[in-house]
Amino acid sequence: MRTTFTVSPSYRKAITVSLPQQVVAVLLSMMLLDGGQTAQVCGMAFLAFWIGIGLIMFRRSLSPSRADLLLIRFGFVPLFVAAFFISRFVWKIRGVW
Repeated sequence: MRTTFTVSPSYRKAITVSLPQQVVAVLLSMMLLDGGQTAQVCGMAFLAFWIGIGLIMFRRSLSPSRADLLLIRFGFVPLFVAAFFISRFVWKIRGVW
């Protein structure tokens, strides 16, 4: 039985490109004076992104596809933008906004 989780080195390279984007987005969203709404949306996008990346890495730990690596490198920004529309839609349906 295997007790270690081995991943491809190409995942590490893609994550090093993605992390600075996320750090900048989190810091900038926390500096906005909108009552924390943007920071909350950023937090949801951040959590959703890493859950998705965890699933990708779990399913294809040693052989990532080109699309997987592209999604890891540049997927957070489109997800962050989409999270604004999705969260506002959900908040509106629930009567919060």
